[in-house]
Amino acid sequence: MGLLLQPLELASIQVLEGYWGRSGPLAPLAAFGSWMQERRKSRLDWVIDHLTDRLPLLADSAAQKLDLLPDANLLPTKLGNRLRAAEDRAGAPYGLDAVMAWPRLFFSLPEDALQKVTEYRNQLDIAVRLCITFGLGALITTALLVLHPLWPAVPAICALLSWFAYHAALHAATTYGIAFTAAIAVYRMKLLRDMSLKMPANTDEERDINGKLMALWERRGGWPAPVDYAPAGDSDTSSDPA
Repeated sequence: MGLLLQPLELASIQVLEGYWGRSGPLAPLAAFGSWMQERRKSRLDWVIDHLTDRLPLLADSAAQKLDLLPDANLLPTKLGNRLRAAEDRAGAPYGLDAVMAWPRLFFSLPEDALQKVTEYRNQLDIAVRLCITFGLGALITTALLVLHPLWPAVPAICALLSWFAYHAALHAATTYGIAFTAAIAVYRMKLLRDMSLKMPANTDEERDINGKLMALWERRGGWPAPVDYAPAGDSDTSSDPA
């Protein structure tokens, strides 16, 4: 089952992230899960607003948990929210849509950074694949062994392993999100150099350039405002990528 799921790796992760659609048989479950996550976020906000002075340790713990949630558009699962939080915040200070920029930046990363980010991503992919495989194994073995009272431990063990794998995926998603955010923060300028674009002088100019790039990559509404190229010889990719 794990081998069969390998070509569907992205789809497998999206299932555990909670991308279940607004229609279809999973739509009510998706709506309920999102509502539960909203309630959880509201409780954390309440703790920070009302208990910071009286219970600072509890408020700090709530703030750390809140950092793992996106600011808006919560998904029905913890895994989905952790990844979405990293995606939303990684490029926001620079006017970048991190999801759109990442496939381009990926090919601009130095070898050591690329290996580290890929390592964290592989850990996430493996944990997700194991979670789904063990979960399906629990369902299948339950159906096969329901008439054999001496074998209920098999599906129970599969379910327990699926639970452990999901929590491993949560930790892997947190680590990957940190690496993902750091890669964008450190190497986003290298992407501009590799694309032979004019380098910005400050963050306002950078956001303006990135906004034009986002519009160009989206390819919506005709051609966006032009992005200026650097004069010949000014886009030295051998310089410090930061």
